[in-house]
Amino acid sequence: MNFLNFLTKILETVNFPEKKREKFLEIFYQYYYVRLIDELGGIDPSIAQRLTTAIDNMKNEPEQFGALWKELMENEEYRAKIEVVTDEVLGYLMDDIAKNATEVERQQVLQALSTKSLGEASR
Repeated sequence: MNFLNFLTKILETVNFPEKKREKFLEIFYQYYYVRLIDELGGIDPSIAQRLTTAIDNMKNEPEQFGALWKELMENEEYRAKIEVVTDEVLGYLMDDIAKNATEVERQQVLQALSTKSLGEASR
């Protein structure tokens, strides 16, 4: 399951309004990418610049982003930082969901999370 499908499944589980999902996901990804760029830039500013460029060009050149993501995930230090950021950002989402979801929805979300680690979902 890719990250977008994972997020979409979570939003569907908690009955997040379909009309608002696209905007929510757009804002979520913007925040996620800003956090990644900031954290990876602390390790290597050139990686942050390459990631910024790949994100900016993602619609026209998705393979550029894919190749860079693969490179980042093959590097232990970058992968560890990506997993920390992913867990952090998804943790914020889960906190919001916990405040607004029914008990059944929370259990379904927890079940989905337990079947896939958060860092894994980012791949």
